[in-house]
Amino acid sequence: MKYFDFSIVDLLKYIGIGDLVAHFYFILIIMQFYLLFPLIKLYVNKIHAGIGIIFAVFVTVISKACLMGYQYNDRIFLTYFVFFILGCYVGKNYKSALKLLNQLRYGIYLLAIGFGFAYMSCSYSEFLGVSYFEFTEVLKIFFCIFMFLSMFIILVNRKAVNKWSESSLVKLLGASTFYVYLIHCMLIFAAEQELTRLGISSVIIRFAIKFVFVYVGSFLLSALYVRLKRAIGTLFYRTP
Repeated sequence: MKYFDFSIVDLLKYIGIGDLVAHFYFILIIMQFYLLFPLIKLYVNKIHAGIGIIFAVFVTVISKACLMGYQYNDRIFLTYFVFFILGCYVGKNYKSALKLLNQLRYGIYLLAIGFGFAYMSCSYSEFLGVSYFEFTEVLKIFFCIFMFLSMFIILVNRKAVNKWSESSLVKLLGASTFYVYLIHCMLIFAAEQELTRLGISSVIIRFAIKFVFVYVGSFLLSALYVRLKRAIGTLFYRTP
């Protein structure tokens, strides 16, 4: 199937606005934060963590609301501001932040589950066209904040996951995650096209099939690529 002819001008345009592939916009966001890092570093050094994080939450929520109708609102750094700022404060005050997070971990877990359930419920209702909620994006922001913190707490307390985190399978999956990020969109598109061709219209069935196909397929293909790359590297760079 041929979609359109290749054009270097269009290629540069898609790279510049983050439309090259579905998730390429994330590269633009990272570059914006890199360019602004001197100012962000000043922000983190001069403003108390509590005040800085609360202000960052307001900036992110307000930016999401103000840019709601803008076509490229998902690739402007302000809509991700709180996540970068939160990471900077945790990194700057690592020991004290880790101690505080451990003390509050059960509350953080509950908030992640609560906001996650609320966000998924609202999103599902909106997807079906049953209702529309103006605060869905706010729920997503708080769900992401507390879910990221939950995963961070779990992973840094390695004693709780040490038995499986050091296994060869988990290490292989860990080395494959970047390639999963790159390839998963292609599998989503392929699954969508095939499910439509087969006439499967049930939202639940489509989601279940895509969930299994994309997750399993992405990790299998990525893990296979990592193993193949390692094997080739060993073959060509073997020490005598």
